[in-house]
Amino acid sequence: MKTIPSFIHFLFFIVLSVNSYGSDRIFYKSVNDSNDDYDGQLVPYVDLGFGLSVHVLPDSDEGATSRLIKTGLGVQWLPFISTQLGLWHWSDDGRADDTSTKNTANDSEASDSVKSKERPTFEGLSASLEVIVQWPLSSQYTQLSYGPYYKYGRHCWSGVVSGLLQPWSKEGCSDIQSAGFTFPSNNRRSGDLVLYLEYSQSTLENLSSRSVQIGAKLPL
Repeated sequence: MKTIPSFIHFLFFIVLSVNSYGSDRIFYKSVNDSNDDYDGQLVPYVDLGFGLSVHVLPDSDEGATSRLIKTGLGVQWLPFISTQLGLWHWSDDGRADDTSTKNTANDSEASDSVKSKERPTFEGLSASLEVIVQWPLSSQYTQLSYGPYYKYGRHCWSGVVSGLLQPWSKEGCSDIQSAGFTFPSNNRRSGDLVLYLEYSQSTLENLSSRSVQIGAKLPL
């Protein structure tokens, strides 16, 4: 008679084990579904972004705004990690010339025009190397991952802020951090193209630099 309870206990143990195994499989699949179609191939890609930047000197209201164009070449090693080389170009946002085509009727208007042209502007170049950690919402080995991400890296830069009482001109290397979200394009004609919205910040020696940009990545 003792064998029956023992047998029942044994069956109960097997049922629990199978149920636990099935739950673990479901959990494992939900966490790693982005890797199901991954066959070990790397995904090289190109990156192109446009944005606006704000550059401010510490303990001062002095600063400048600029347009930003970023180009990059990267590799997605795994659905959740990539590395990227980038070139950043900051240029005048064009507002300094808004009044250049207006005729001045008197000395006062001419003075206002000169002041407008002397508005602080920032121009610079930078080369960066960044590591990207991403939480992939979906991915295939033929398509770039999309979802929230964080980027950390170093960039070497050279920049000039003109139009200040004491013009700022420096060069050096510093850390750069970014956070953003990548999402797929709804246009079927765009293929594996993914779009992103990104916020970046860095300190160019004593100049605080922040930017917001939109862009696109396309697998090669």
